[in-house]
Amino acid sequence: MQKVCRSLSGPEYKMELVCIVQIIYTQKFLKVMDDTKERLKEQDEFNYKKLLIRTLLGTVALVLLFVAVGMIFKAPLNNYSKLFVDNYGIYAVFSGFFVTAISPVPLPDHALSAFALIGGMNFIVNVGISTLGSLSGGIMAYYLGRLAKNTRLYKKLMKRYRAKSENLINKHGVKGLAIACLTPIPDSPVMWICGTLDLPIKNFVVTVLICRAIKIAYALWFIQLGLMTI
Repeated sequence: MQKVCRSLSGPEYKMELVCIVQIIYTQKFLKVMDDTKERLKEQDEFNYKKLLIRTLLGTVALVLLFVAVGMIFKAPLNNYSKLFVDNYGIYAVFSGFFVTAISPVPLPDHALSAFALIGGMNFIVNVGISTLGSLSGGIMAYYLGRLAKNTRLYKKLMKRYRAKSENLINKHGVKGLAIACLTPIPDSPVMWICGTLDLPIKNFVVTVLICRAIKIAYALWFIQLGLMTI
């Protein structure tokens, strides 16, 4: 375009000026488009630092909650949690984590295992039963997501979390599932989406088993440390 502009002479100098201005603005426009694409790409990627901070803050908040409740209602909390473990124990913890994992809407789960911990349930047993319940519910959610993905009920239940969960798995695959299982990102809708998108079941099971065990263990460990201060 510059050669064309320079070939113009005499009264055509205005046209040459227009050509130069057009070239400059075209270059600036292309630069802005490239910068915008880069910003969008960066926004689409995970901010792992923020995720880590959210995870730590969530864990601290949970610990402080149980410490506060333990300090105010120490005697009744100990009594009721002991009855809970003696009468329901393993079955209640397993069922609680199974239900929270299979639910397409995120539900809290660590409170139940913490209550069992206060009632005297062994730490390792607690982590193991909680993990098995979460894994069993997750596998059920996986197959429900695969079977029901074209139904109206599925679309209605997953309306709020579907887009983000699909984006997470489409872009990061098993890594995205691990992130959901280890951080405050709602993991139960992601488990449904894994079935919807046909993530390999073997990868799904191994990832959920390991990552949920880690998350449950560190949450209970912090809660145990907090309860020791009461």
